[in-house]
Amino acid sequence: MSEFPPINAKLPVIWYGADYNPDQWLDRPDILAEDIRLMKEAGCNVLSVGIFAWSRLEPKEGVYCFDWLDRIFDSFEANGLYINLATPSAAYPLWLAEKHPEIVRVDAHRRRLRGRTRDNYCWTSPAYRKEVGRMDAELARRYAHRQNLVLWHVGNEYGGECHCELCQNAFRNYLKNRYNDSLDAVNKAWWTSFSSHLFTDWSQIESPSPVGESSIHGLNLDWRRFVTWQACQFIENELNSIRLFSANVPTTTNLTLGPDLDPYKIGSLFDVTSWDSYPTYHSPVGNIEVAEHQALLSDLTRAIKPNRPFLLMESTPSITHSQWAKLKRPGMHQVASLLMTALGSDSVMHFQWRKGRGGLEKFHGAIIGHDGDSRPRTFQEVKALGKTLQGLSDVVGSLVQPQAAVVFDWENRWALEDARCLTGSRSYWFDFVHPHHKAFFELGVATDVISQDMPVDSYKLISAPVLYLVKPGVAEKLKKFVRNGGTLILTFWSGIVDDSDLCYLGGAPGPLRELAGIWVEEIDTLYREDTNALRPCSGNALHLVGSFPVKTYCEVIHAEGAEVLAAYESDYYAGLPALTVNKYGKGKVYYLAANADAAFLNPFYARIALEAQIPFAVDGILPPGLIAKRRHANGTDFLFLLNFEHEPKSFDFGSERWIKLESHEVLSGTHSIPPYGAFVLKKVSS
Repeated sequence: MSEFPPINAKLPVIWYGADYNPDQWLDRPDILAEDIRLMKEAGCNVLSVGIFAWSRLEPKEGVYCFDWLDRIFDSFEANGLYINLATPSAAYPLWLAEKHPEIVRVDAHRRRLRGRTRDNYCWTSPAYRKEVGRMDAELARRYAHRQNLVLWHVGNEYGGECHCELCQNAFRNYLKNRYNDSLDAVNKAWWTSFSSHLFTDWSQIESPSPVGESSIHGLNLDWRRFVTWQACQFIENELNSIRLFSANVPTTTNLTLGPDLDPYKIGSLFDVTSWDSYPTYHSPVGNIEVAEHQALLSDLTRAIKPNRPFLLMESTPSITHSQWAKLKRPGMHQVASLLMTALGSDSVMHFQWRKGRGGLEKFHGAIIGHDGDSRPRTFQEVKALGKTLQGLSDVVGSLVQPQAAVVFDWENRWALEDARCLTGSRSYWFDFVHPHHKAFFELGVATDVISQDMPVDSYKLISAPVLYLVKPGVAEKLKKFVRNGGTLILTFWSGIVDDSDLCYLGGAPGPLRELAGIWVEEIDTLYREDTNALRPCSGNALHLVGSFPVKTYCEVIHAEGAEVLAAYESDYYAGLPALTVNKYGKGKVYYLAANADAAFLNPFYARIALEAQIPFAVDGILPPGLIAKRRHANGTDFLFLLNFEHEPKSFDFGSERWIKLESHEVLSGTHSIPPYGAFVLKKVSS
């Protein structure tokens, strides 16, 4: 049934399991044996092993202790369980830091962070790269031949930065390469004439610091680029060490999608993308809001490696230790996990299998608690989900096929959030990207989330909210996209700076001005208590009617060939354009000059999606709280109907006939999806 091969042909089903830390229980063989029994009872088939196990694998330099891991492989193989084997680079043993103190990170205050082993290594250190490569190669040499090895889990949640002298020198070398050994080019790109920042020697350049320089936006941006670049070099060292002995086993790393590293560049290094999802359901913002956040990051993870599924590498079956959040209510874990499957994941993995007795994460949610019992609700719900996933093997290898995309670019994020003007404490993704993505999510329109650098030819519609930084070549790419018939949505505060964070001259939206058919005179920043409104023009092409509130940002724009679709209602710019459309070649560019909310964005995107002939997951309007998603394989459609509310939702299939994959029941007409319930269906061929 699959459109593409499974992640590993050894295990052509939905992967189901958790992070497993047998290295914490080596003195309790009874617990290790009980773990196997309970894993099978829960329906698990793959476990992530060894993520922080370096001190157990090599307690002293050159003294390897693989016997316990050998036994885990043997017992798993005897019981039909597979292993996602981690490289332990995320946490070095203390003896290694004692021998090579330079591997320990230095923070932005120029302090070396002693004593901590987890996530505290220097990206640049030749000694650490050598030691990591050695350990990775030992693991690959020893376990590559094992039949139940299905994936390499490389590192863990890569992130952070180091400001040591090794990194300072590497940063200067990076800049020399980027700017062709020209300090003049650096000074020009960073606008160092401001506040007498002119650099006359490479040694004067240091990383941004609270106790040093932090006001040169070009420096800040290039430092962030460098950190991602250096992380990529570190990761490639790990991958090369593994592939030397285990080239046929796919690799991944669990992305966190935080602000410090560019996930598009990190994820592209691996065979499979994966990420860690820790939502806070049942919070005051509402479950749909939370679900959409998870969908946005899943759509991003999937888009890094198009045309193949991704993996949900970590999720909690109950709570996390680091967030104020309620327990998942009965049924929520299943519907939340199936949302990941609907979005293209071929796995549901948890952190963690068994709660440890001590340490920072001893109270983090787990499948097995400190009581070691299978009777609690958490285990029973995990077991029920395992049974459900066993019935979804037809979905494996099927794809989400978006014809729409939302731009969420990390370099734009870094520059925008560093601007210290207009944005204040606002978050690029939360305040600007997610409202536009949420409209697609609630409408049932599949979307990729992409960077500026990614190809756009496969899409019919692209939304690029607040594209503040426009890289070289991007405007030309978007012009070609629209000229060939694509639909582009731009918003306020776009086309402001170039890739050095220098303001474009000639007026906003800079290189997008011709494309948008407008020019921006100025932008008004409203207080949180203030509102304005946009009112669609009579007879507008999108058939929008009424009055829609706008907050925080209102650009004063003027049409230069674009058609005005809506105007401001109040203030000194009342009557001036708030929404325009510009015909460009065979396509259209919409420009939204103000920060609108869902009351406007949902009908706006619904009409544009219809106009662009973008498919919806289902026909008609979904009841609030019910989400619809589709996957496709070889002409077969899989439909996911997911109820995120605590009350039942009705859905009318009409005359279409669908088979529930878990029960094989054939459905048509109207059916009720129970609270926190999910239907996973395959369309009956006509």
